[in-house]
Amino acid sequence: MIRKFSSSIVAVSLRYLFQKRIALSIFVCMLLSPALAMAAPIYGQNIVLNGGFESGDYIDNGRGFMELGAGTSYLDNWTITSGSVDWIEGYWTPQEPIKSIDINGSNGGTLLQDLQTEAGFTYGVNFWLAGNPAGGDSLKNLAVELYSPYNQLLYSFDTSGYTLGDMGWTEFNFFFTATGDSTTLVFRSLESGAYGPALDNVSVAATPEPATLFLLGSGLFGLGLIRRRRRV
Repeated sequence: MIRKFSSSIVAVSLRYLFQKRIALSIFVCMLLSPALAMAAPIYGQNIVLNGGFESGDYIDNGRGFMELGAGTSYLDNWTITSGSVDWIEGYWTPQEPIKSIDINGSNGGTLLQDLQTEAGFTYGVNFWLAGNPAGGDSLKNLAVELYSPYNQLLYSFDTSGYTLGDMGWTEFNFFFTATGDSTTLVFRSLESGAYGPALDNVSVAATPEPATLFLLGSGLFGLGLIRRRRRV
């Protein structure tokens, strides 16, 4: 009788301590979650404006595109800092829905956008790449650059076998960690002449950190344990 009584007391005590520990972890998660929510960007929300190049004062030149030189402001939310680009509507098939960009106008161009970011958070960059198959070398080279911090990634697209009606749009992505409240995203053609890399549907969105997911997931897991134990 004494052993049975002692075992039951130990079992109850362990159950009580376990539930207290889980409850404490959930309480900490509840305290931290509002702070994380206030500091964190909205995960999955695209922070690129006019990433599909659909918005602006487009004036067709009669050939299905509009050349934009450095310093012009026809294209909303993007800045052309060197050379020129062609704003395409009708010249070739876009990735979607109507317009896209040849990063070479009369020559290689550079376009950029300043993004609002949060220091310490990871962001995913996504874009669609093709190339102008109407001339120049078949291999179109592009530099994608970030400022704050500075990073450069090089991409190539081979236009062999593709046409203006079948561009072969290909999706690319990479990740970076922001170091400040502003990050500049740059697309720069590495080609000379009028036939360059083609760009469409650029997006950048914050992605959850694994530690954050584990913290919040642990709280939900603990809650599930308590709910399950209460049902038993």
